[in-house]
Amino acid sequence: MPYLHLDLPVAVAPADRAEIAARLAHVYAEVMATNPERVTVAFRELGENGVVRLRPDGALEPVVMVNCDIRRGRADEQRERLGNAVAAVLDEALGWPRERTLLEFTQHAGDEMWRATGLGTDWTPEEAAAAH
Repeated sequence: MPYLHLDLPVAVAPADRAEIAARLAHVYAEVMATNPERVTVAFRELGENGVVRLRPDGALEPVVMVNCDIRRGRADEQRERLGNAVAAVLDEALGWPRERTLLEFTQHAGDEMWRATGLGTDWTPEEAAAAH
């Protein structure tokens, strides 16, 4: 953890996915005060009208939905900044309008993630200090 899962209504070339994933990992690490190698990014391209919502006028509009599985302990302000930063990356990299990017956060205990080094740990401010 963290895991950023992007559901996209557009195709993204493999090289672009790699570049966007790296940018998202670094943005995540900076905003959420951790290191970028913890971040896993997934792209699921669902095609035209594969991810949509209704606008107030009733028209359908495509969106990018980013599910963010994160370790609990982050302030609301951090999560809000992450939303802004992710939307900015997608706007810059894909020309995707910020107002059509949505993030959903699911917070987990650190030990709900396993890596080859063992179970994860909860996030602490000390991790933030060590990351910089």
